[in-house]
Amino acid sequence: MSPHAWRRGFGTHGKREFGLSFDECKLILDHSEGAPPGDVTAGNYALDPMLQKKKQIMALWTNWLELQVQAAISADPHLLNAEVLRDEIYRARYDEERWLKRKSQAQAFSEAAESAELDLTLVRQRRSANDADRSPRD
Repeated sequence: MSPHAWRRGFGTHGKREFGLSFDECKLILDHSEGAPPGDVTAGNYALDPMLQKKKQIMALWTNWLELQVQAAISADPHLLNAEVLRDEIYRARYDEERWLKRKSQAQAFSEAAESAELDLTLVRQRRSANDADRSPRD
């Protein structure tokens, strides 16, 4: 998600879910710390960043987000499985045929890597045996 999508989400849900006023939403979202454009007093002299108020608002937001996460996981426990999630996102973004092709390629790569690891193990065993044959015996 883009930063602007998060900002849009806060602006939408902050008002709807928590009853935040427009000014309270602006306090969090506004790049000029809630000061109206052109307001010299607010922009230059009233320098209280209202951190306590921001902390209260952000605590509401993060607690609400945590509840949404827990509800989503309860509804679909696969959200905790990164591999399943990755595949579902890929399928949704592309199509089933492209996903099957990708899965087939990944399987072929995995098998090639396994084979290479096996070959490497055999090479190491041969080297070890050769080294043992060359070492002087007591």
